[in-house]
Amino acid sequence: GLYTYCCVSCNNRNILRAVNKGNCDLLEKCFNAKSLISNINEIWSEENKISPIYLATIRGNFKILKKFSEFYRNKKLHIR
Repeated sequence: GLYTYCCVSCNNRNILRAVNKGNCDLLEKCFNAKSLISNINEIWSEENKISPIYLATIRGNFKILKKFSEFYRNKKLHIR
């Protein structure tokens, strides 16, 4: 599930967790909780600079990439 009670940074990491698992339902929940998330393409850490969109790309997960595309198109958010 989506746990949003910790902090914004942990909430941002939920997106990477969803992409890592290939879980479109969890990714949708993250996108719907946009007020609790500051960056939907945040890297995991300075030591591990993998981002959700990069991970989906290298894995060839077009279903996840389509979700990101739809989210950006519908919400007009900026990638950091």
